[in-house]
Amino acid sequence: MPAEDIELLFDGPGNLGSPAAWGGREALKQYRQRLKAFLEKVAEAARIETPGEKDAEAAGFLATLTRLACAAEDVYARAKRSAGLLDFDDLIVLSARLLREDAGVRRELRARLSQLLVDECQDTDAHQLQMLWHLLADGRRPPPGRLFIVGDPKQSIYRFRGAQAEVFEDLCRRFGSRRIPLEQTFRVHAAGAAFVNHVFTRLMPRYEPIISARSERPPGPSVEILLAEVDAGAGADEVVGAQADLVAQRAEEMIGREKLVWDRREGSWRPVRPGDIAVLFARMTRSLEFERAFEERELPYYVVAGTGFFRQQEVYDMLNLLRVVDNPLDDVALAGVLRSGLFGLDDNVLLHLAFVARPPYFPSLTSPALLKRLDRARGEQVRFAAGLLGRLHRCKDAL
Repeated sequence: MPAEDIELLFDGPGNLGSPAAWGGREALKQYRQRLKAFLEKVAEAARIETPGEKDAEAAGFLATLTRLACAAEDVYARAKRSAGLLDFDDLIVLSARLLREDAGVRRELRARLSQLLVDECQDTDAHQLQMLWHLLADGRRPPPGRLFIVGDPKQSIYRFRGAQAEVFEDLCRRFGSRRIPLEQTFRVHAAGAAFVNHVFTRLMPRYEPIISARSERPPGPSVEILLAEVDAGAGADEVVGAQADLVAQRAEEMIGREKLVWDRREGSWRPVRPGDIAVLFARMTRSLEFERAFEERELPYYVVAGTGFFRQQEVYDMLNLLRVVDNPLDDVALAGVLRSGLFGLDDNVLLHLAFVARPPYFPSLTSPALLKRLDRARGEQVRFAAGLLGRLHRCKDAL
């Protein structure tokens, strides 16, 4: 690993958790100081480029660090075994070991598989690929006609989880000539594809260029780079705000005025419409600034999946479920979970419930007064919901 990459790992001790987990604030403070000194020492050793005494000292640090890591791993493994627990890595590593070492398990599982397709294969790690291989083959070559993988090293983004594009490429080499490159793109016209190839050929080793399946070319430049100006020392909020304002301004300039969109039916370029524009984010946590910028210019917009993961409907449904499991007398959460996709009851059922009962409503879910107002299917749904929520509430403190 290059020295500059190593230094990035040692910017500081990071978040070490709450003081209670470390025996108090003073103990946590002492540990942070020791860890900081250790990281500074390692970062200093990482910059050594010529052999000598410092090089030998760095090798000693590495040996010590390796022993510490092995000791920590051993302590962690013993703690898991004594508690009868497995973590996520155990599920992968131990499953791969089982398939590698137990021929009987391999035979039984192989008998169930005729063909296997793995999509996004570039994001699998070495243990997962080893597991996959032992499910289907014992030699170096894949069994003909049984394994199909789809992947792209350019899209490998899970290195932090152990995925390595090199491992995926090694798997591809095992297929030999039985490899079909999917190099055509229908999303980008030829000028856009040329820009992507120009940039990433210089950034990525073994980059495979994409080829546009479209023949039309825009009348002007296919790529624009917008630079938002902010004062020196501006914070993250100011930077994002400036970016949002600039994007909204450019969108307003394009809509209805600039002919940048190819109309397949007409065979010509037409003016931009609001639905032609997509704003992509690395993460959705900053979409609100862009929404405000679009609203200020009265530009219509639609946010896919809300403003973030925790504002998606499925998350609200699960939160309502947990609230009812904790307290069945929470009428707002109860109405939300009954109306959600978890139980699929409609507004008419809630209306009947409100008509025949008074809050709190949970005890009345299975009352004859309610059930006789519902058809058989909805009555069964209500009984199921009441039974499941009641069971979860009764056992929630016992597990």
